[in-house]
Amino acid sequence: MPSKKLFDIAPPRTKRKEEPKQESQKLRRVSPARRRMRLSSKKLLWLSTGLFIVALFFALQTFLASAKVSLEPVSREVTLHETIIADPDLGVVSPDIKAIPGTMKEQEKSGTKFFAATGKQTQETKATGTIRVYNNQAKTQILVTTTRFISEEGKLFRSTSRITVAPNGYTDVGVVAAEAGVEYNIGTSNFSLPGLLGSTLYTVVYGKSFSAMQGGLKSEVTVVSEDDIREAKEAYTAELVSTAKEELKSATKPLTLLEESVREEVVKMSSSVEKGAGVSQFNVTGTVKVRGLAFSEDDLRSLAKELVALTKESKELLDERTVEVTRDSASFSASTQKAALELAISGNVYHTIDRGEVALKLLGKNKASAQQQLLDYPEIERFEFSFFPFWKQTIPQASSRLEIELVLPGD
Repeated sequence: MPSKKLFDIAPPRTKRKEEPKQESQKLRRVSPARRRMRLSSKKLLWLSTGLFIVALFFALQTFLASAKVSLEPVSREVTLHETIIADPDLGVVSPDIKAIPGTMKEQEKSGTKFFAATGKQTQETKATGTIRVYNNQAKTQILVTTTRFISEEGKLFRSTSRITVAPNGYTDVGVVAAEAGVEYNIGTSNFSLPGLLGSTLYTVVYGKSFSAMQGGLKSEVTVVSEDDIREAKEAYTAELVSTAKEELKSATKPLTLLEESVREEVVKMSSSVEKGAGVSQFNVTGTVKVRGLAFSEDDLRSLAKELVALTKESKELLDERTVEVTRDSASFSASTQKAALELAISGNVYHTIDRGEVALKLLGKNKASAQQQLLDYPEIERFEFSFFPFWKQTIPQASSRLEIELVLPGD
């Protein structure tokens, strides 16, 4: 039996080398013709870009170029000090007489206000009562008015009437304390008559009270003084006038109320009590009127412009924006109802520049020549150039592409 060979591991097989695919190699190859086409496209792109830039540069230089020349004219400040009249009888602004229209305005204000009393007064009242007078004798006793009676406490009272007391009888009489004060408000007491002291009548004529004396008082109380009334009237007058002025100012808007022209009138001012009234407060009622002259600030400014314009020369113009008006003082005549305003007026005037003429002389010139040309104008204070495109420092030939700008001081 023939022997068999045993193999634990199968022998490796030899791999065949894969041949490169011809088709892939064919795809990666670029033909010389196509390569020449790609180079031509890049050159064409660069050429187109270059031509566009050249065309744009030519357009900017030739068709879109422009220039702007800013001119500041020679100017001067005019300062005036004028007296302007505000006249209620005037209808329009009048530069000839230096006057503006005015309007008289009036406002009335009424009211009532409480004020505290500050006066002090001592209030005094005397105690009063009744004494029964006894006459223990056989004859009539007559006592005159103000006969003195002294109580057991030593308080003196006087009779208020003349009395006649019958023999062995009695009569009641009213009495009043000699002084004010609560200390005379005594209870029932026995009374002697000091006028009879030293005679036999002193013990037989006497008095008794059967009820307390009352009404005696002495204290300090608040009253309305003369100063209270005077000061209250003055304070309330000032308050009403102030309120009336504010209301008058509001009522005259948009006009301006001339403070120096305001006149005050107290129509009525009264107190609810007389001096000495024993109250802690009282009221004052009053009515006031204020009137004054009002004018338009626009009219005043318009007149100021006219006055400054009168000072300019034939080839000068007024820059109205620069006109300023300052009121130094004012006075008012109550008889004529006119006001005089002292004003400080200022404003700038500048030389005119014929921009058309300047433009004609600058067309086609370079910056240096244009500058020299502008230096020949005495009415030009300063100038400035602006070119588009910025590198083209020459003014175009076409007037439509040249702008002459007038720049005033302060612009």
